[in-house]
Amino acid sequence: MSTKEKHIPTIFLSYSWKDFEKAEKIEKDLKDAGIKVIRDFNMNYKDSITKFMKRICNEDFAILLISNSYLNSPNCMYEVLELLKDKNFEKKILPIILPKTKIFKPKEQIEIIKYWENEIELLNNDLRELNSLANINEIIESINHFTEIRKSISFFISKIKDLNAKSFEELNDSNYKPIIEHIGILKDDIIALTLELIKIPNLSQREIEIDNLLEKYPKNGNLYFLKANLYLEEKKYKKAEKVYLKLIESNAENIGVSTIYNNIGICYNKQGLFQEAINSYNKAIEINPEEDLAYSNLALLYDEKLKDYVNAEKNYLLSIEKNDLSSLIHSNYALFLSKKRNYLKAKIHFEKALNLKFENPIELSNTHYSFANLLHLNLFKFEKAKKQYESSIKLNPKKFQAHCNLAVLLKNAFKDYEAAAFYYNEANKINPKDSITLNNLGNLYQHHLNQKELAKHHYLKAIEFDENYAEPYNGIGFLLKDEFPNKSRKYFEKGIAVNPNNSKLQFNYAKLLLEKFNLKDKAKKHYIKSITLNFKFHTNENNLLFNVKSIVIGGYR
Repeated sequence: MSTKEKHIPTIFLSYSWKDFEKAEKIEKDLKDAGIKVIRDFNMNYKDSITKFMKRICNEDFAILLISNSYLNSPNCMYEVLELLKDKNFEKKILPIILPKTKIFKPKEQIEIIKYWENEIELLNNDLRELNSLANINEIIESINHFTEIRKSISFFISKIKDLNAKSFEELNDSNYKPIIEHIGILKDDIIALTLELIKIPNLSQREIEIDNLLEKYPKNGNLYFLKANLYLEEKKYKKAEKVYLKLIESNAENIGVSTIYNNIGICYNKQGLFQEAINSYNKAIEINPEEDLAYSNLALLYDEKLKDYVNAEKNYLLSIEKNDLSSLIHSNYALFLSKKRNYLKAKIHFEKALNLKFENPIELSNTHYSFANLLHLNLFKFEKAKKQYESSIKLNPKKFQAHCNLAVLLKNAFKDYEAAAFYYNEANKINPKDSITLNNLGNLYQHHLNQKELAKHHYLKAIEFDENYAEPYNGIGFLLKDEFPNKSRKYFEKGIAVNPNNSKLQFNYAKLLLEKFNLKDKAKKHYIKSITLNFKFHTNENNLLFNVKSIVIGGYR
C-alpha cells in the first residue's frame, strides 16, 4: 500500500496554555513526521463544547498534556468531561504526564479535589452576597460545571493511572514510540522512521538517513520537508529554498503550505533578498492568517534589516495577537521597544516572556540578559538587574557579555570589587584575548584591590592582544608614573600615538610631564588638548597647576 493510500491518523491536542511550549514541541515533532495534529488556538469557555466536540468526533485520537495547571483549568476539564461521555474514551486518549505533575499519591489527588471544592465554595459565597439573583445564569452554569468536575476528577485520574500514561521525557526519549504504536503505526512505517530521523543530532548523519529513506519513498513530501529544514539548519539557504519550492509545486500532502512559505521567507531573508522574503511571509499569512511566525519574522525583517519601525511594530503586535503565549515573540518585541526607548512597556513584555516557557535555555538566557540590560542601564533597578544577569549566566555559563555587564554593575552600583573581579575573570576564561576585559581587570586590581602586579599583568596582556587599544597604555602609564616615570612616559606616548583623542591619556600625560619632568609648556599643551576632548578636566586647581587662566572649548585665552 502506498503512503497516499494509507490512512494517517489525526490527533487532537488538548493542553493548558501554561504548557504551551511543550504542546508546540509535540505538535512540531508529530507534524514533521507526517501526522496531522489539531489544536484550537482561540477556544473560549463559552464555545468550548461545540468547537471541541465537533473536532474530537472527527479526529482519531486525543493527546492530553496532563499537568497540575491542566487539572485546575475549567476549559481543560470541560474537554475531559465531554471526552468521558465518548464510549471509545479509553481508546482515543493518549495521556502525557508533564514534569512536576502531582496526581499519583492519594494525598495529591485529595489536593486536586479540594481545589475544586474550594472553587465551588467561593462561587457559592459570592452568590449568597448578591442583593439580587437576576441574570445569574452564567454563575449557576459555572457552579454546575465545577460540581461536575469535582464528581469526575477522581475517576479521570484513576483512568490515567490505569492506562499507564507516559511522562513527557519518556515519550521524547523514545521518539513517541508508545503513541505511534497505539495509533497503529508499525516500527518500520515511514512515520515511525521519520520520528527517529528528527532525533539524530549529527546533521550530516541525519542527511544520509533522509536520503536513504528517499530512495525507498521517493514521493514522500515529509521527507523532502525534513531535508529542506535540515538545509535551513545548516545555513544552506539556497538549497533549502529549492526544496521548499519543489514541495509547493508538487502539492505535497500533510504539510502546511503556509509553513513552507514562511520558511522560504527565512531563506530569502538570510540571502539578503528582503523584498522576496516579505512576499513569502505575506503569502504565508494570506494562506493562513493565524501564521504567527510569519508576522514575527516580518517584524524582525522590518526592524533589523530595513529599519522600517512602523511596519516592524505593526507586525510585532499582529504576531502577539495571533499567539500571545510565545515567549520569543514577547522577548523580541521587548527588545524593539527598548531600542525605541519605550522602557516601561519593554519591561512589561520582558516580564511576559519570562512568565512563559522557553524550550531553548540559550534563548531564555538571552532574554534574562536583555532584560538585565534594560533594568541596569535604562531603569536603574540595580538589584533586579543583578538577579537577571545571574539567571542568564546560570542558564548559559558561557554568556561572555553577561559576565562583563554584571561585573560593571557590581563595581559601579554595589562597590563590590571582589565580586566584579570574579565575573571579569570568568569572562576572561571564556574569551581570554578580549582586551577590554583585561583592561577592566587591570583597573580593578590597580584602583580598588591594591594588587599592582596583577594590574600590570592584565594591562600588558591587553596590549599584547590589541596594540591599537589605547586604554591599557593609560592604565599602565598611570601605574608606573611614581616609581618608573620614564617607562610611564613611553606608555603614555604610545597610547596617544594610538588614539590622540583619548582625554584621560592626554590629561595623565600632561601631569606626568609637569610633575616628573618639569616640561611646563608641553604639559600645558596636552592639558588643553584633554579639555577640548572632555571638559570635566577643567577645574580651577588644574588651571593653576598648568598656569592656564581661562579655558574655552576649542582653545584658551
